[in-house]
Amino acid sequence: MTDTLSLAISGAAGRMGTELLRLVEAAPDLSLAAALEREHHPKVGDLYQGDPSTALRSADVLIDFTLADAAPALFRAAAEAKVRIVSGTTGLGPEGEAALEEAAQRVAVIHSPNMSLGVNMLLALVEQVAASLPPSYEAELVELHHRHKRDAPSGTALALLRALRRARPAPREADVFGRHGDLEPRKPTEVGVHAVRGGEVVGEHRIFFLGDHERFELCHVAQSRAAFAQGAIQAARWLAQRPPGRYQMRQVLGL
Repeated sequence: MTDTLSLAISGAAGRMGTELLRLVEAAPDLSLAAALEREHHPKVGDLYQGDPSTALRSADVLIDFTLADAAPALFRAAAEAKVRIVSGTTGLGPEGEAALEEAAQRVAVIHSPNMSLGVNMLLALVEQVAASLPPSYEAELVELHHRHKRDAPSGTALALLRALRRARPAPREADVFGRHGDLEPRKPTEVGVHAVRGGEVVGEHRIFFLGDHERFELCHVAQSRAAFAQGAIQAARWLAQRPPGRYQMRQVLGL
């Protein structure tokens, strides 16, 4: 590998892909190996490529922000080409997770539902706060996103819920996704997760710890998609020196 890190960007014509292309072009230590899109995307041509097996040949790291149903084939192609993988694709099903695990046997892999460095710091803080405060401080999660977002709750909200549950284990039925109707009083182990959609909100996640006499909040607000793109590039730089295996964003941050 040369001093310049060669990146392939999947989902390159999308919102995140466009931001990543801009940052790669501006960074002296990065070069673009390929801008990948689905084979029949109308922009595939001179800049955008549709065949990952060809496009990945000169890449060191693939940064993946694509649709969940396209991800498994892309992960397999990257592993075959010995290209490391940084993936921010959300909503991966069993096939996508299995493809990631298989790829990690051959190349270094990071998958995170949110590549923001601030959000990954928030994940660590949520676990620490949930473990430190007594259970009487009841936890609730609220996430806000733009009207175009397809999955609810967000992958980041689910990651925050998992962080909470590592500190406060409870049966799955204690996780409540939205509330309506004539409800019984809130159970002590319950955690509510609430999704709000509208406008062009990039992303906001808020965690409440609600005590009898005070309220403690942790909040992250993404002001631009550049936060996610910068985190992904930071992860790619870190991953470029790592052997095959599955890594986490908290390792990129040194947590």
